[in-house]
Parts: sequence; structure tokens; C-alpha cells
Amino acid sequence: MKKAAAVVMTVMLCIGMLSGCGGGGEDKSASKSTGGDAAKDTLNVIVGDDANQFSPYVTNSYSDIMSVYQIYERLVYMKEGEPVPGLAESWDVSDDKKTITFHLREGAKFHNGETCTSEDVIYSFEMNSEKAPSNSFKPKIESWTAVDDNTVELKLKYPCESIFSSLSSPGLGIVCKSYVEEKGDDAFIEPVGTGAYKLKEWVKGSKISFEAFEDYNGKKAGIKNLNFNIITDSATALVALENGDNDFMINASAADLPLIEKNEELVLQSAPSHSTASLVLNVRNGVLENEKLRQAIACAIDREAINTSAFEGTGTIATGSYEDFLYYDGKDYTYPFDLDKAKELMKEAGYPDGGVSFTIKTSDTYGDVVPQIIMDNLNQIGIEVKIETLEMGAHSQDWLNGNFEAIYQSGSEITPDLSEGLYNSYYWPDNTWSASSPDSDIYNERLDAIRYEVDSDKKTEETCSLLKDIMASANEIPLVTLTSNIVYRQGLQDTYIDPNGMFYCFKDFRWGE
Repeated sequence: MKKAAAVVMTVMLCIGMLSGCGGGGEDKSASKSTGGDAAKDTLNVIVGDDANQFSPYVTNSYSDIMSVYQIYERLVYMKEGEPVPGLAESWDVSDDKKTITFHLREGAKFHNGETCTSEDVIYSFEMNSEKAPSNSFKPKIESWTAVDDNTVELKLKYPCESIFSSLSSPGLGIVCKSYVEEKGDDAFIEPVGTGAYKLKEWVKGSKISFEAFEDYNGKKAGIKNLNFNIITDSATALVALENGDNDFMINASAADLPLIEKNEELVLQSAPSHSTASLVLNVRNGVLENEKLRQAIACAIDREAINTSAFEGTGTIATGSYEDFLYYDGKDYTYPFDLDKAKELMKEAGYPDGGVSFTIKTSDTYGDVVPQIIMDNLNQIGIEVKIETLEMGAHSQDWLNGNFEAIYQSGSEITPDLSEGLYNSYYWPDNTWSASSPDSDIYNERLDAIRYEVDSDKKTEETCSLLKDIMASANEIPLVTLTSNIVYRQGLQDTYIDPNGMFYCFKDFRWGE
């Protein structure tokens, strides 16, 4: 299933960075967390790339997202699948579930000392609607209103169970209206939010440092200093974790997990994720416009071999959605590995003797292990595959611009609602930025019916019926659903695993005695 919202797009780009790199930069000036009182004041987090800026509306890297999540509060954030108070300390939901009234923390301060009010919230929503390159939030909203300085009323066009997940996304971080209007784009180089951490220093290519905001009037950060240390090489990142220079890493590579488990100074936690490695096919032009050919490709790919060889058997075979998503019935809607069926489909596609060729694009971050397995699989049905490895940014741009025949990627859906995911990905013409979606409105009528269906069982049935038809077209071939993990030093407490692999409020974390 194609990933659609702007922030989902960013997550898609970044999950691969995490699984491939681990990240992290060695900060010689920071206290190691294995000893000394100063260590209890510092958390060193490994990241695999640098930030570009600190804007909630344009997040192009892992560090962009992680940073804005610390600097800017959202009304709520998600923790272990449930909304918890962010800038809103409480909220009320109307009986028809179409009106949500949020009550802000009174006296919440921005990092520049200004008081945050509902006017800043409304301004932030409007900025998100104008500046986010793809927006899945605004279409759900009938209106947003500042009732008073500390109350915001959100009216929905239809009941939407996943609205809190949408509100927790980095793109809906609350900015200071007066500061942004005064500074313009510079406001996102020297950012001001209401978060528990504020930016202290940004050394490009090396580290991003934060410090606890003294005037934060919510639950204060449990650790004073937070450093994002940048290393792009996974082996170097693991050494930086093992030797005590760093304390926390997200999504260590599967190959490193046995070493980590043997290290008594480290803790490894794993859980199912909302991230899937996929092969995306261009359905709009080129040889892969042929649906029967795409179906043959889907049947010829040995996904068990991919899981075993590329992910050390830590993932699960993808089914088209995620087990814990709303309106998903848990059935597998993908093609099973079946070479005989693949050869039959090749004949129906008009290629009984093979003779087809196309290129799979991958990135230097994702690597070519999975494309190599696919190449070997498809060779058995007469398809010649070439592999082109790009720098991650170029890979991302080619995906967005439809400049590919086939492209290997790893992506995550941050909104745990299958109906919303399908709407965002396949409602035409809003899906025009990806060549893996039809260039027509063939799904629009069904998507509209699903969106406004109020009976949960019927909505699930209709959503999965559409998912079945989309998967049958083999526009995207889900391969392996990945497992998320976090690795951290002994003594770090109140940790949790985010299924999307990056949305952590580090204010929750504490060092034990």
C-alpha cells in the first residue's frame, strides 16, 4: 500500500536510514553515561543523518522529524497506541464524535518567553495546511476555532477514530505565530516551540544538542541534556554505543542484534512495527503498465528468502496492512510465492518466452541485498533485472517524481487506520505525486463511501474489499513487515518502542539511580 501523507512520505525515507545505518556521531565532549553524576544529566542518542532545518512543515530527514518532536509540542502525542496530553492537558469528545474540544495548559511558554494561546494553535494548523507538500489532515476538518485563549474546538467532517494519531504527527507541532511572522524562514533555523527541550547547538554533520526548557510547565524532562550524535556508518555507530559514548539507538540492523544481546551493558527491546519493505512498480508508463506482468512478478518473488537473507528472519511476511490497524480484518491480500503461476501469468501478459527487462532503483542506504534476491527470482521466469543504486536523496526524489520503472523502499504508515491510508494514497487527483497509483478516479467512489461509513463492521468489510482489489493489481508488492527495536544502556528508564521507529518524546526518559 502506497504511503501518502507528507510526514508519512518522510518516515518512509527515514526508516530505511535507520534500518541500514543506526546512525550516531561520537561526541568526545559529552560525559559517558556509564559513570559520574554528570552522566545522569545527559542522554546521547545515535542518529543516522543531519537535520536540514527545524520546521514542522518540511521534514526531509530522520533528524528533522526527531528534532521537531522535541522542540514543538502537538496537542497530543501517541504513546503505546494511545493519545496522551501534549500541549492540550485534556479534551472532550461530543456524542456524535465530530467535535473535539481541547483545553490547553494555562501559562504554557514558548522558548522565547511568550505565552502560548489558542491563536498560536490555529495559526499552526493553517500553516500546516498551506506549507505541507501533501496534507491528509485538512480534508478531515470542517473547522477549527479558538473558543478562548486556552480552548480550541475542532469540528470534523465525519467521525474519525484516528484523528488523535493525525494530531500527534510532527507536522502539527505548535509554533509561535508572532515569532514566525517576524522571522520568516529564519524561525526554523533558530526554532521556538513550547516543547520540554529547546535547541542549544547545531553543529552540522556532527550533532544537534538540546537542553531542558526551564520554564516548561508540563511534566519536565527527566534528563537535562539531550544530544543527537550523527554517524552514518552502522559499524561505527555500534562501536559508539558499546564503548559508552552513546546511550540510545533506534532500529539497529538485524545483523548486529546477536552482538548487542551478548553485551550486558545494553538492553534490546523489539516489537512489531508499522514499516514494510516493498517493491513499488510504475503503473503509468513503461513495460510495467501491463497488469498481468506485474502479477507475474508478485508471484515470482520469494519473500521468505528475503526475510531470511536480508533481515535475519526478524520480520514477518507482509499482508497488505498491519495487524493493529483500524478497519483491517487480518487477512493476507498479497500474492503467494508460486513460480508455476508466475509463468502462466507471463504467458497471459504476452511474454511466454520471457524477454522482459526493467531496472530496480535502490539507495545507498537500503542497499542491494533485497534487489539482488528479486533479480535472481525473476530470472527464473525470463525477466532480466538491472539494479541502480542512488544516493538517498536522489532515490527519494525519483520516487516522488515517478522517475522509475521499479523502486525498492521501506516505508511506514503513521496513522493506524487502513481506510485513511487507502484514501490518502489512492484518491485521485491527490495521488498524482506517485506513479504507483492510477492516473484516474477508478477508486474515488468507493473511497468516498468508506470515508463516510459509520457502521464499523461494514466499513471494515468495504475497506478490505478495496485493499484486496488494489493488492490484486500488484502496483506495489509488500515484501516484509519489519520489526522495530531500540537499544539502550542499562539504567535508562521509562523507554518505549514507537512502531514507526522515530516518534519519541525523550522528556519521558529517566536515568535510574
